[in-house]
Amino acid sequence: NAKGNSILNGGAALNSSGSFERSINSNMVAASTNIAGASLNAYYYDINLPNFVKTFSATWVDASYTVAGVKVDALYSELDMQNPAVFDDVNTYAQAVSVGTKVAGVSLFGAYSHVSDGAVSFQNVGTQKKTKLPTQAVYVDGTIVAQPGAETVKVKAAAPAIAGVKLALQYVNSTAQSKHSEETDLIVKTKIAGIDLKALVMNIQKANKKSQTNL
Repeated sequence: NAKGNSILNGGAALNSSGSFERSINSNMVAASTNIAGASLNAYYYDINLPNFVKTFSATWVDASYTVAGVKVDALYSELDMQNPAVFDDVNTYAQAVSVGTKVAGVSLFGAYSHVSDGAVSFQNVGTQKKTKLPTQAVYVDGTIVAQPGAETVKVKAAAPAIAGVKLALQYVNSTAQSKHSEETDLIVKTKIAGIDLKALVMNIQKANKKSQTNL
């Protein structure tokens, strides 16, 4: 349990002296265990921000299991926000599953995620870009796949190094509230004179408009 003092633009922040300006209350509980070879993690956060959000709670549960060289990961997260002055109750949940394995030295990965309709996204609060959902790519990131109503599929294949060069190809397809986004990436990695180098070729399609970016 923590108490302090601030709300800045509706969120909690420290002032220049390192203290809070208004009281906030937060609680966090975490648990981790291993059952029959499967690792399980659970987190629960409860935050009270006076004069902004009466109660904000977050639940995160993830599981990982490997069998016959195939790794399966699954997660479920739920965000609940209450502010009687603005809305009664906003509840949004996200769920995802991913599968990874290696065939003839080639790493294969596939993932699916779904975010329910609501008003809260699952993108990272600090960066406002990335997300813990396993379906993000480079451009099609948390600003798309972690938004309410998003349904996303990702596939990726990475070949072993040949002459010091690693190649990977990934594709992400996401639809959220009638907006459609696709991204295909060719990723090349190598090392020259001890310096890691990376090249990326991106093909991005949004809605029915096609655009291409090479980096």
